[in-house]
Amino acid sequence: MDEDTLIKQKEKSWRRYDYLLAKLNTPRKKKLSGELITEFCRLHREVCSDLSCAVSAQRSEGVIRYLHTLVGRGHAQLYRFEKVRIWGMRQILREMSARLYYDNCFRLALIIFYGSFAVSMLLGAIGDNFCAALIGEDATLHLEKIYSYSAAQRSAEQNVQMSGYYIQHNTSLALQCFASGIFLGLGSIYCLLFNGVMLGAAFGHMLSGPYSDNFLAFVLSHGPFELTGIAVAGGAGLKLGYSMVRTNGLTRLASLRKTAHDSVPLVVTAAALICSAAMIEGFWSPLDLPLFYKAAMGALCTLILFVFIVVLGRKYGEPRSI
Repeated sequence: MDEDTLIKQKEKSWRRYDYLLAKLNTPRKKKLSGELITEFCRLHREVCSDLSCAVSAQRSEGVIRYLHTLVGRGHAQLYRFEKVRIWGMRQILREMSARLYYDNCFRLALIIFYGSFAVSMLLGAIGDNFCAALIGEDATLHLEKIYSYSAAQRSAEQNVQMSGYYIQHNTSLALQCFASGIFLGLGSIYCLLFNGVMLGAAFGHMLSGPYSDNFLAFVLSHGPFELTGIAVAGGAGLKLGYSMVRTNGLTRLASLRKTAHDSVPLVVTAAALICSAAMIEGFWSPLDLPLFYKAAMGALCTLILFVFIVVLGRKYGEPRSI
């Protein structure tokens, strides 16, 4: 086929492709329909093929340059970097806070975890051997040894290593609370109770011991995010278990799949809280600062949780599906 015939045959599709590129490059590109996007992808493949054929057939430099330009602009559109839209992120945060606030499984998880934590902490504080009976004498002595000196003695490299360890350990803990919910929610209840009792006993023992200042200075800042992250993961696990009991007319497998999708906001929130707590625990908690500043950070984290879950959750009403 000679070049003039080729241009006559392909000119219409090339111009159409050029027109769609111009539309995609305008601020109103979000208005393009799915049909136009599909057409653009089809034409992009055709133009790429035309360029390859033109190079192989050694067409004129003008035709090859024109097709090169079209393909280059098309690649720029297909593989462009999209900026995160602040409004879109704001909407997602609103939806997540509403889901958390109105989720009864999350409320139950908070009661189970923080209730067992508070009771165990009280018993650990007033009972001399309560903590040792639960976690063992060796583990109790090891805990006292860790907090017998200030964490400010750690090097920057150790802080990086420990923050990675905190993420791995706490993420594993939260995953257990979530995944074990598939056993009709009983696994999540067990994980929440077990961790609440164990952590509470350790807190109570250390706060009533001789190293309470070091212990409090270390855990006060990241505690709200870390503990609430575990409770959120447990709430997501309870949702899985409840979906196996109340299927709303679906098969158990279909109900489980639907609830797993609906639990994504809880899982994402738990992951964000745990990772944030690990960063604070790794780099802020070891700093040699007065207790006032550590308490201020803990109060700020608690305030963030209250605003995110309670204030925003109530403000934006019943959650809609994400």
